[in-house]
Amino acid sequence: MNSLIADKYKNVNFSDEQVAMVTETILTNDETKPILILINKHSTLIDENNKGISRKDLWENSGLLQYTFETVLHILLGATLIYQVKKGRGGKVFYQLTYRGGQVLEYMLLNNLI
Repeated sequence: MNSLIADKYKNVNFSDEQVAMVTETILTNDETKPILILINKHSTLIDENNKGISRKDLWENSGLLQYTFETVLHILLGATLIYQVKKGRGGKVFYQLTYRGGQVLEYMLLNNLI
């Protein structure tokens, strides 16, 4: 369900207050920010030729335990900061940053939070 909601809102912007609120929430969880940054590196917001990052690659590069990783992924999907793209053989899932996720990262950069 979270992935459907995230996909629906992937091109919708947050208000400034929402960006600040979501950023504050992310910064209280040490595991969330690195996942968001990893997804950003493979995002079409950085380069339109990027297809996203697969769940396997994301998990392997995160250094998190499986349960923690799944929890963080659901938080980011629920907050509509990322969305899923099914491409490739067998409907392989890749993760992309939404515009909202880009806004949050931009806010963090401008305020020297990352």
